[in-house]
Amino acid sequence: MDWVPKKSRAAWSSVESIAIFGWSGSAAVGGWLIAVYGFQTTFFITATMQLAAWSVSTLLIPIVPSDKKAAARAAANPVA
Repeated sequence: MDWVPKKSRAAWSSVESIAIFGWSGSAAVGGWLIAVYGFQTTFFITATMQLAAWSVSTLLIPIVPSDKKAAARAAANPVA
């Protein structure tokens, strides 16, 4: 949330909440997939989903500043 503008933090916070819920729901879905399809198929399904998520997240790399000065400014001016 450090790099998200104030006007869009609520939207990104809700997306983050959905992502956290996804982690808790994944255990139940994973157990069901293993029971129905077995470990190998479940592994390939998980690997495909992780690859897709990684591919999308790499699109964010140009958006997040890597400048040390920008990081220092963000640390010096915390948002309450």
